[in-house]
Amino acid sequence: MAKLRLSEKAKADLAEIAKHTKSEFGKAQAKKYQQGFKSAFERLVRFPKSGVERKDLKANYRSLKIGMHFAIYRISGDEIEVTSILHQSRELERHLQREKKRSRGRGL
Repeated sequence: MAKLRLSEKAKADLAEIAKHTKSEFGKAQAKKYQQGFKSAFERLVRFPKSGVERKDLKANYRSLKIGMHFAIYRISGDEIEVTSILHQSRELERHLQREKKRSRGRGL
């Protein structure tokens, strides 16, 4: 079974989502939404290729729709790294291009 790892950016994104959801929709909704992420990540571990392949990025990048967000992740061996989590209203393509440039700089 694959191992899931959240980047520091993804962790910060989740914290910001929780904060925003709690302030806008209340604590109960924030907990429910966070549970949705947890369930989606559990499924992702079982089915790593369930997200949409992102050929516009380096090999193995995918996006998975979770509620109103996209989890951007890549597969490397038996590890799944969630690199960021974006609201669907954000310009996904622009963000993905930044990820691609960052990856090139790290030699990934």
